[in-house]
Amino acid sequence: MKYPKIEIPESTTDKLIKVGLLVAAFFVGKKMLAKGAQNSADNQIDTDPAAGQARSLNAAMMKLGLDWSRDFDGTDADAIYQIAPLITDLDKVKDYYTSQTKGRVLHDDLTKELGAEGYNKFLALATKGKSGTPKYATVRNDIPANRYVVTKLDSNIRKTAKKESKYMPNNNILKIIPKGQIIGVSTGKFAYDEPNDVVFVEFFTFESKTMKRIYFYVANSQVELITKEQKEKRDKSGKIPIAVLQGLAGFTNTEGQTQAISIRATTVYDETFQSISTAPKNIIIGFPIMELNTKKGRFTKVRTVQGKIRWVNSEDITIQNR
Repeated sequence: MKYPKIEIPESTTDKLIKVGLLVAAFFVGKKMLAKGAQNSADNQIDTDPAAGQARSLNAAMMKLGLDWSRDFDGTDADAIYQIAPLITDLDKVKDYYTSQTKGRVLHDDLTKELGAEGYNKFLALATKGKSGTPKYATVRNDIPANRYVVTKLDSNIRKTAKKESKYMPNNNILKIIPKGQIIGVSTGKFAYDEPNDVVFVEFFTFESKTMKRIYFYVANSQVELITKEQKEKRDKSGKIPIAVLQGLAGFTNTEGQTQAISIRATTVYDETFQSISTAPKNIIIGFPIMELNTKKGRFTKVRTVQGKIRWVNSEDITIQNR
């Protein structure tokens, strides 16, 4: 059986060829533009910190260095949390990340690799507390300075910002204050005990003989911070009792103590000089204990508010009186 031959007019054939060429040119051009954008982003790594931070975040989520291995080769979460405090322009980092990874979205990848809670931690570190969970923020509006600290529950007064059981020998609990008492005045400083998921508020009271400030810590969830006006209003219906904290055995954390404050982003080392984190600028690292001169530079040994021993580069900090 013979089938009729269909003749395609020459003008139609020309049109099909032109359409095919246009489609091919579109995809080739798109690929070239994407490659060009990636190359442009890569070229910025040496001159723009945001480009390097984007590349480092990608590397932390791709340990083998191969894009196809991203879903099964694991993620270095600690590296991501060390990079986050160094970020000063998150929007630029996101743009570079998209360019360097041929269209991937940083938010999506970090959420997938770290989970929602982990991403919120990253966001808080990368935005200095403007976004994400406030537990990792460096500044909190809900923990201001110069507020009366009033217990709203039976509260553990601690000498360090770390949750320790009252049943543990030599724990850091100095006294338990009943509900409804003023225990001191807030300094505006706080610390997050991540392993125990507790935010601690730093506050002070006065030593009666010398009138020096004595500093303590209490869980934020156990207290409320009220203004002078709020206190006066409450006092009209009954004076708020003031707890006596001076003279607690073995506690001498007074205002004469100095503190080490970072003047730039700096690496924090543990007792064995292993790098464990990066502290952003203007953070209280801890209370200085000693300085050590080595071939690699000068390092200061500090005790953190959680009571842990850490080392930092002496050139990255300034020592101030409390």
